[in-house]
Amino acid sequence: MDLWLTGASAILQLVLGGMGIYVALRPPKPDHHMQWISAFALVGVCGVALTVGLTSLADVAQKGTQDKLDLIR
Repeated sequence: MDLWLTGASAILQLVLGGMGIYVALRPPKPDHHMQWISAFALVGVCGVALTVGLTSLADVAQKGTQDKLDLIR
C-alpha cells in the first residue's frame, strides 16, 4: 500500500511539474486561465492528500513497532 501511495505521489509531482513547464512554454489563452488554475489546485490538493495518507500509515506502523518494543522491555 505504501509503495502505491508513494508512486502515485511521485506521479502527481511529475504531472504538476509537466503542467508548469507546459504553461510556461505555451501560455494559455485568457479565457482558459481559470481552467488551468483549477487544474493546478486539483493536482496540488491530491498530492497533499497522498502525503497525509502516507504520513498516517507511517505513524500507525511506528506505533506498532513501538508497542512491540515495549513488550520486549
